[in-house]
Amino acid sequence: ATIANYGTITNDYGGSVFFVGPRVENAGTISSPAGKINLVAIGTGDGTPTPDGTVEITELTANDYVNDVAYSDKQLLGVAGTKAGAYNLAGGQLIVDTGRIGMYGSTVQNYGLIRAITARSRGGVVYLAARDKIGTGVQSVIETPISDSTTKEDPLSVYLQGNVTLTGISANNTTEPLGQIEHLGAITSHSGTVTFNATDTVTLGSSSSINVTGLWLDRPASANLMDAQLNAVYLRDEYAQKGGVL
Repeated sequence: ATIANYGTITNDYGGSVFFVGPRVENAGTISSPAGKINLVAIGTGDGTPTPDGTVEITELTANDYVNDVAYSDKQLLGVAGTKAGAYNLAGGQLIVDTGRIGMYGSTVQNYGLIRAITARSRGGVVYLAARDKIGTGVQSVIETPISDSTTKEDPLSVYLQGNVTLTGISANNTTEPLGQIEHLGAITSHSGTVTFNATDTVTLGSSSSINVTGLWLDRPASANLMDAQLNAVYLRDEYAQKGGVL
């Protein structure tokens, strides 16, 4: 059985979109501003019975960098080589504005666009976890771009960087080792962190790229100015002005 999206799904601000099935595919556009998108494969995908068990999705905040999907047993994903898995196909777009995107299964493949925008106080997170293999296609893009919003924020607030993780699934109360990562596309996380965890092979194709450089934002000084008005109405209760000229 396959759960697939070939259209457009747009969620409300802060909402979640979950696809759960033996094989999950996205060839359309799924958008969840400041929310979460999870494609979660569970089942054999080849018609054979699935062992009894559960998959638990933990409701994390958008900028948590840890795993949020746990399988009670890795055998819930069937044997290696079946069609079970999570796939963002060519032309597929998974987009969150200051949120989190996750893909989980025996095999996880990205051939399209995965974008989790990063703001100063909310880091975009992409978390791909598989039992057997994670792959990215030649034309694929995974990115956590820095927001170009003009909204002013407290300059003393903690900057939360973008984060991209490719690793093994959580099953049997532990993180299972991932055998293979094959990266052929582009990953960009300006001033962020990109992590690959695999026990057998990590392959970086000749046209692949991983970019974690900083980013210059060329804006005029006036962009940081704030208007303030101080007069007798505002200052009448100011202790230092008691009995003063105001």
